[in-house]
Amino acid sequence: MMIRLFFRRLVLAGFLVFAALALPVDPVAASPVTGPAPAASVVGPDAAFLNGTYSLARGNVAHAAEDFLTALTWRPDDPALLRRGFAASLLSGNPAALRLARALPDDDAALMLRAAVAAREGSWTAAQRLIRALPRDGQAGVLRPLLLAWAEQGAGQTDAALATLAPDDSGAHAQAIYLLHAGLIADLAGRTAVAAGFYHRAEAALHGGDLRSGQIFASFDARHGKRAPALRRLAALAHATPEFAIALPGLVASLSHRPIDSAAAGMAEAFLGLGATLRASDQPDSALLMLRLALAARPQFAAARLLAADILAAQIQEPAPGAVPEGTPEPAREALALLAGIPLNDPLAAVAQLQTADVLRRLGRGQEAMQLLRRLARIAPESPLPLAEQGDILRETGHFRAAVAAYTQALARAGTAGKADWAMYYDRGVAYDRAGAWPKAEADFKRALQLSPNQPLVLNYLGYSWADRGDHLAAAARMIETANRQLPDNAAVTDSLGWVRLRQGKIAQAVDLLQRAAELAPLDATINFHLGDAYWAAGRKIEARYQWQRALTLHPAPAEAVRLQKRLLRDTAAGRVLAPAKRLAGR
Repeated sequence: MMIRLFFRRLVLAGFLVFAALALPVDPVAASPVTGPAPAASVVGPDAAFLNGTYSLARGNVAHAAEDFLTALTWRPDDPALLRRGFAASLLSGNPAALRLARALPDDDAALMLRAAVAAREGSWTAAQRLIRALPRDGQAGVLRPLLLAWAEQGAGQTDAALATLAPDDSGAHAQAIYLLHAGLIADLAGRTAVAAGFYHRAEAALHGGDLRSGQIFASFDARHGKRAPALRRLAALAHATPEFAIALPGLVASLSHRPIDSAAAGMAEAFLGLGATLRASDQPDSALLMLRLALAARPQFAAARLLAADILAAQIQEPAPGAVPEGTPEPAREALALLAGIPLNDPLAAVAQLQTADVLRRLGRGQEAMQLLRRLARIAPESPLPLAEQGDILRETGHFRAAVAAYTQALARAGTAGKADWAMYYDRGVAYDRAGAWPKAEADFKRALQLSPNQPLVLNYLGYSWADRGDHLAAAARMIETANRQLPDNAAVTDSLGWVRLRQGKIAQAVDLLQRAAELAPLDATINFHLGDAYWAAGRKIEARYQWQRALTLHPAPAEAVRLQKRLLRDTAAGRVLAPAKRLAGR
């Protein structure tokens, strides 16, 4: 089965993470709930609380916040309701979060929000008092020294701030962050030699650093007579992470400015670092909370807006091919609002526009996304990403030859192919395949494997395609087995392995594998189609017809639906393996 490509995205976590911290997490949202939603017609605090809990469990935090705030009009002193209302308000960016925070003097997030707002307003004594009330363990314990040091710097107490970040018994990763922030504080205070020392130690502790720390080091170099090394550093980062290259012109233009130009911005940077680490650790709710705190301290903080929008965009359920979009879901609305708040003169503006186009694509608003990408391709003429994203949209909408042209232009912009370019060859190969140009598609898949030999998506697609055609079955099986070892619980890869076994005549293995694939993705039309074919080959004709009928109810692609109807109508010879079921490949 052909598998969609999820891996070519903005590498926002890689751009923002300072260090990988293993941290305990207190989930912000409730555990998922089942059953029907509470009746909206019921009025009263209990109904509002239940509605809010239901919305919060499903990620509709804006609705949840409104429901909890409604319930609080009846029960303003209810501790559980206050905490739920505060968490939902903070996650959704509702300004009521600050009012509720004042009623929660022992809540870590409430204390941090109040401290962030105090920092933004320049109330450094209040900020220090609130930060000192935080615990010394858990997530708050990691942030406490950073937040306190920035509050001390805001009050003009640079020596105290640097002493707060002095080495202690914290883990090595936390120490690397503290060293980096000590360098930022010394840099802001104009202590150039001290800042240089901290930056040098931080870079060593970070083992060369990441994109964000690299930007900080490059800025320091450029501002102190080392512009050429700074440019080389940024160019190396762009080469290592091509997704970063589109931001390179803006970042080069901003080299003469400090990345952190105020103590409040430094505090926001601390929240951002932890939020990015939590995002990379697959803890999106806790990450989003930290990013909201970052924006409370620095509302226009582009990096925090980008990462928060990325988290929200991941919640969007893309419409089925050909389906008419029904409104804009809450996560998408909020993601677009966050991105729209990044001004065009920000160094990360091009990244924001690329991400906006991706959100529009996810919503099925391909024409709007294409207009934005065409404009971005003109203003960022060296970046392949706007053209590659255009190719994705064209391919998803069935314009395969136009998609091939877009990918070809993107590859021309990329120049000499590097390891990261496997994705564009993969994408163009899919477009060639759907356009009926299999030899060219096959060549692109092979080129992708040269660049990234064990890439499971390419191994799966090429192996499945060979099996579909009855070509190179032994090699196809080996490819898909390799992909399956890397992605053992992936329904598409399991389906491919079952399909190649069926084509090899290993019917019992095929049935077992395809049953497993159907368990992993019970609502996938192609998998149910394949399982029906395997049942037919095994002589289980009644079960085969049931699976084919079921597949027809699961919105198969039009061409696949025609083949299913033919299966059900014709009298096929017993035991014969039927013609392969093909599926339109998605992104």
